[in-house]
Amino acid sequence: MKQHRKAAYEEEMRKMAEVKRAYESLEDGQRGPRISLANTRFELYCMEYFDYFYDSDCVYDQLIKHVEFQHHHGNRKAGLPPAGLRRVDGKVHLESYGEPTFQPFVVPAYASREIGRLVSPWGNQEEMSVQFLSDDHLILKLSQRAVFEPDNAPLDLPEVFVFFGVRDREEEALEKERQERASRQSPRETWFEMNHPMGWWSKTHSWF
Repeated sequence: MKQHRKAAYEEEMRKMAEVKRAYESLEDGQRGPRISLANTRFELYCMEYFDYFYDSDCVYDQLIKHVEFQHHHGNRKAGLPPAGLRRVDGKVHLESYGEPTFQPFVVPAYASREIGRLVSPWGNQEEMSVQFLSDDHLILKLSQRAVFEPDNAPLDLPEVFVFFGVRDREEEALEKERQERASRQSPRETWFEMNHPMGWWSKTHSWF
């Protein structure tokens, strides 16, 4: 068990260091590379979160901690807006019940150290902020309330959790493949046709 925890701990530290290097590569006020965050997923790494939620009895279950950004539906009304004007929706997935969501916000066209305040559906701007350091790295800060709501946070945890995010391009590729496969699906392979009593499978494979 200790070996599994050690490996998970080292992975957490390695990913955090990767994001910190991206941060250090930018100067204050410097404009970094262009970024495009719509339909992306970032795995999140935070030692305080890891120490609290890691369960030695579930070593093969990866901790749930990632954030997803999706195109805001308003982008589609008159074509995709230019970079710097595109809005995205965001949701954080966590082991706790918090799973905060963001109101739609404009993604900056370029990476930087600039801190963007994220607004929750309740209009609170103090609970969440994000820095987009590159197309593959971000820093997301969530308050105790955002992480644990509706439960109360333990007293020995920090007021603010700092998550270091690394883009999960492998999962994005898998999701794109699933969507493409679904779009190519034969009409006779839909859930209704394959499972419903009135569907094609039931009508053509009657046992009586």
